[in-house]
Amino acid sequence: MAQSPWLRLLRGFFPSWHFFDQLGHKPILQMRAKLDEANWSAWRSFHPQAKRSWRGLFFQPDVCAQLYQQNLVDQLAVELTDPTTHEARLLEGSVYVSVQALAQSLAQQQWPLASAMQFRLLLIDPLTQGDHPLQTCAFELDDDDERLVLRSGSLACPEAAVPLRAQPTKTGR
Repeated sequence: MAQSPWLRLLRGFFPSWHFFDQLGHKPILQMRAKLDEANWSAWRSFHPQAKRSWRGLFFQPDVCAQLYQQNLVDQLAVELTDPTTHEARLLEGSVYVSVQALAQSLAQQQWPLASAMQFRLLLIDPLTQGDHPLQTCAFELDDDDERLVLRSGSLACPEAAVPLRAQPTKTGR
């Protein structure tokens, strides 16, 4: 049955609650850094935590930035689990490149003297991982572990990375 364009437009104003049908796996972005010639740091998870304030009721750019970053990680997880996506297209796609830049920026903030970094994407089942799923995955995982969806190669850390965060500019008036 074909719907008119006006009905489809009207449907956009009413939310769909189908995302509550089932509880899915949570994608977790983790990074580590090469601190010297032979030693890698432990894996650290990117888990955005919003600071609450009264001002946040009206103006919350940091929360929006964190939501955008987590949505990038979620979208990459969706693309990685899609069987029709080709690996070459995925690695050149904007979502993968954006998550890679996010991981490099976060690693540069965490380990400013690192020479290289690596990131990985895990899918964690919240029902089987207990109360602290981030702590159970801070160690090295085998390549055949079902939680490991993506592991990047070693990426060089730039000397002066620009963090992915909007900075206010000062105008000279």
